[in-house]
Amino acid sequence: MIPNNSNNHYLRIYADCVPVLGKERSALYNLSLGFIKLIPNAMYELIKELQLEPVSSIRKSYHHCRETFEEYLTFLLEHNWAFITDTPKDFPQIEDHYYKPSVISNAVIEYGEPQGYDILALFDNLDQMNCKQIELRFDDNNVSIEHMHKVLGYCEGTTTRYICLLVRYNIGMKINELESLMTRYNKLGQLIVYGSESLSQSSADNRIILTHEDISKTLFYKPYPKNKYFVNMNFFYEALNANPYYNGKVAINKFGHIKNCLLHPNSFGNVNHNQLTEIISTESFQRLWKAKPDLIEDIRDSELRYCMFITDRLVEAGNNTFQIFQNGDGVC
Repeated sequence: MIPNNSNNHYLRIYADCVPVLGKERSALYNLSLGFIKLIPNAMYELIKELQLEPVSSIRKSYHHCRETFEEYLTFLLEHNWAFITDTPKDFPQIEDHYYKPSVISNAVIEYGEPQGYDILALFDNLDQMNCKQIELRFDDNNVSIEHMHKVLGYCEGTTTRYICLLVRYNIGMKINELESLMTRYNKLGQLIVYGSESLSQSSADNRIILTHEDISKTLFYKPYPKNKYFVNMNFFYEALNANPYYNGKVAINKFGHIKNCLLHPNSFGNVNHNQLTEIISTESFQRLWKAKPDLIEDIRDSELRYCMFITDRLVEAGNNTFQIFQNGDGVC
């Protein structure tokens, strides 16, 4: 029931429902159910007003457009975006801080012959930084099943929780040997074998994928699609404070160069000559970690900025802002 006269009734948005203002329209994020409802900017402004004063007071101020006011209020209540209470102080908003317990939360590691660095020593360094997720790319068609066992076995004794292994196909690979990797190593969450001329199949749970596509020439060189959205509590509050793609991430190419992303030309050092812990602690390396959506000129006015996974290369634009890099062909 929508109150009409009481001075004690306030509207409160549910804690997991967050309004976000955009340039031309706004959005309501349902962070628990994982969806977004686009709304007019006028509704966003009304929601903000209703958080400060009783419903009856705001209703009076909308005497010139009472029908719109009632329509918006009814929508918010009937679709469970908000509720009415006479004790508004009992329902504080969720604090917008975000904390990651790991210095490095995820790493993308490229490894191939000729061997460019000691990969086991690298795992030790990542273990010291409490790295939880690793994407390991064996871009070498001579990698043996024995070497995969050696690397994965070593990771079993680290703090890493999840490994995605991408391996270039070679003619000596056997399906049962690949399946044994998934059975033996609990931390191996997904195995992708690419570049096969004859094999193209997936396991029922998609934990093992064999594809004839050479994804090292396609997927590895494309930013994440901008029409793919992440609507959840962790992603939202990380995006308020940092860049969800770069934050807490390190990439090591096959020559041992330390980067923010394998697609970037610039390197901050090399694991053969520099201490990884020292490199990732520098302000220059962590610069992109802090490039939150509100600081990216191309998207900071979008109502979808807190659910977009911006993997593009970013360049500084001055005044503590960033721009999405475009090369001469218009490709990021």
